[in-house]
Amino acid sequence: MEKKDYVHRSDTLYKYVAGKYTRGSVVVPGNIEKKELYFCAMAKPHQEVFADRYADCNEVIMAEMMTIFNGCFCADKQSGKYAQLLQAH
Repeated sequence: MEKKDYVHRSDTLYKYVAGKYTRGSVVVPGNIEKKELYFCAMAKPHQEVFADRYADCNEVIMAEMMTIFNGCFCADKQSGKYAQLLQAH
């Protein structure tokens, strides 16, 4: 799943939870928690690149985080790391 699709899907599910489909027993995460969940879903080397630039997730908006992680992914594809990962699995 593409990173932008992951974020869109998560937002859609959170809207369902906050809507009339549940009885209020599920807590919808705030913006900070959403960014932290997105950060945790990324590969460890990509998390380290982000951590080198920023102290925590509060310093950026979600669009900036997506740009950083997409850049890491594109760099991995160009360097051949992504192909190696696919072969290993």
